[in-house]
Amino acid sequence: MHVLGSLHEQSRPDTNSFIQVKWNNIHNWGRDQFYRYRKQGETCTECPKITHQNLTVNDINTLNICCNKKNMRVYLVDMTMVQ
Repeated sequence: MHVLGSLHEQSRPDTNSFIQVKWNNIHNWGRDQFYRYRKQGETCTECPKITHQNLTVNDINTLNICCNKKNMRVYLVDMTMVQ
């Protein structure tokens, strides 16, 4: 289903309306499975400020991620464009 563009249920843009993720119960290596994709047209708040000089691996991994006010990571990519 991923090939067809299907997302995990917990990554849907309307996830916050239905579930509450208990981040303390999730291993660090599995947290990205619970990041929420933003709704089309949704703007990002509290985006990380990263200078593009001396980037670390972690900086590069978070360049396309934004944190919103509900402490939920949101991918900045528009999944409707993925083929």
